[in-house]
Amino acid sequence: MSLPTLGRIQASVRAGMVRHASMSASKVAKAPGKVVFISQSTNVFNNLAFEEWLYRNWNFEKRHLLFLWRNSPCVVIGKHQNPYVEANLPYMKTADVPVARRQSGGGTVYHDQGNLNCTFFTPRESYNRRQNLEVVGEALRRDFGIEADINTRDDLVVNGQKVSGTAAKLGRKTAYHHCTVLVDADSNQLKLALQGDKSITSKATVSIPSPVQNLKALNEDLSVEKLLESVGKKYLEMGVMERSQCSLGFTLINPSDDWFPGLGGIKAEMESWQFLYGKTPRFTVTRRLHLPESLSGGDVLVSVQPPLQPSSLQPPQPPLQPPPPLEPSPLQPPPPLQPPPPLQPPPPLQPPPPLQPPPPLQPPLQQPPSPQPSQPSSQPSQPSP
Repeated sequence: MSLPTLGRIQASVRAGMVRHASMSASKVAKAPGKVVFISQSTNVFNNLAFEEWLYRNWNFEKRHLLFLWRNSPCVVIGKHQNPYVEANLPYMKTADVPVARRQSGGGTVYHDQGNLNCTFFTPRESYNRRQNLEVVGEALRRDFGIEADINTRDDLVVNGQKVSGTAAKLGRKTAYHHCTVLVDADSNQLKLALQGDKSITSKATVSIPSPVQNLKALNEDLSVEKLLESVGKKYLEMGVMERSQCSLGFTLINPSDDWFPGLGGIKAEMESWQFLYGKTPRFTVTRRLHLPESLSGGDVLVSVQPPLQPSSLQPPQPPLQPPPPLEPSPLQPPPPLQPPPPLQPPPPLQPPPPLQPPPPLQPPLQQPPSPQPSQPSSQPSQPSP
């Protein structure tokens, strides 16, 4: 029996056979024991934020979940890695390929729409990497005739070449394991994007290079859409007796803040400079400088350990663009001269007040009479005793 295509699943959504996800407790209780979420977004930050949203908010005790998603071209580094070492940042800037840091450990991977990403969510006690990888391996064997083995590093390999890498995040109650399956990725861009500066020394986790192969080279009929359906159905079949029950487990979701409140804040955090560059473990950059003859005429090694501050580690900013040339403005004629206001006639002269006659002269002051000389007394004076 041929497998349904993604288009048929989308038609089922429109017909009401497959319901959009709802985070309300009443609807979650009706979900099957296993459910498959298929992302409708190809934005790496939307999908990584949705992984973290599920990890923080869902209870997987009664329902396990498989999240299937793919991204537009990007590079995803592990939680404890150095982006300068792992990614070719100058090339990625010119190619407009973003770099993102995920919440799980492990090495760096290149994503584009030729990859299928699978994230298995379980309670911590049910975490089992090999069982999850067997879902992918069995889907490849059963539907596409490709024999994939699981190596000691929990990678899927075909004829010694890696077709899927693995990383995980383990919490106290919840765990998730995700893997990237190479179906028809751009091999040239994959190589260019992962050529970081290997001269930097650091205690950060370093990716281990491995030869890789696209699965489409082994089966021309294979596509990401077909593998997505095959892996989803195989996941739902495990522990289910009737195959007819499987179709109820597919759900198309839109990883956005409108559907999952709080997701926007997680996305903003993961897009920030502080999360991508500020969480980089300390590292040392060493460069060889040639000194002129006037100094020593030799080479010297200079090592720098940059402080983890935004001003020192931010990617180079584009050069400032010169201001646009000033456009010559046509000369405006001066405003016409206004005639001066007419002169006002002076006020009429007032006649002076009439002169007042002087006051009449006062008569001169009378002289007091002059004193008269005294006359001698005729009575004899009595001598004093």
